[in-house]
Amino acid sequence: MKHIHKTKEPQSLSELKTVTQKNQLKVTFETLPANVIYDLVHTLLYEQGALCCYCQNEVSAETAHLIPFIHAQDEILNYTNFFLSCNHSNHLPPDQQHCYIKKGMNLIPKFMSDDECANLFRYNTLGEILPSGTHRTVRKCKDNYDSLTPVQQSILSSIDVLNLNADRLKDLRKMILSQITTNFKKSTKTHIQQAMEHYGKRDKTGKYTRFTEVIIYYLGVM
Repeated sequence: MKHIHKTKEPQSLSELKTVTQKNQLKVTFETLPANVIYDLVHTLLYEQGALCCYCQNEVSAETAHLIPFIHAQDEILNYTNFFLSCNHSNHLPPDQQHCYIKKGMNLIPKFMSDDECANLFRYNTLGEILPSGTHRTVRKCKDNYDSLTPVQQSILSSIDVLNLNADRLKDLRKMILSQITTNFKKSTKTHIQQAMEHYGKRDKTGKYTRFTEVIIYYLGVM
């Protein structure tokens, strides 16, 4: 996952808050006005650099799904609880689906709101995503679950809920690792550092390279 810095909420959401407070109205996620949803999606697209908040694949207004992180109904209009997740896997078999469709109504921590989000996760040569500071594979992490810290256990559980180790995602990460190994095997540390800084920035359209934190991680361990 990648840290997502929350910016200013859309004006339409601010106006909705004012109206609901003034008239003591209750709004649910299902009854959010269409114009508010539209503004949320497009604001979040820029805020997230057009990446899924979970797997970091590229998303658009058509391939993103708006998800609220709420534990109580009175949090529904809190902009810091809104993110975009991909729906790329919706047509796949259940064991290969991931991100939004797997989260469903499950409550998981907002790791992407943590400034240290990138440091909470690591990736291995199998293309797996794991909690940082743990065993080399997901299987070993699960076999030694009791030895993990509460934070590591929470991260591992969230990875499972979202199915972030679906085969298609692991294959994409392995492909990235293979490309990096080929393209940077003779590079100096300075060149690699420059590449890491490059992938940490948006392009001219405000987008990040898809799987940017995966790329940066693999570059960093070369």
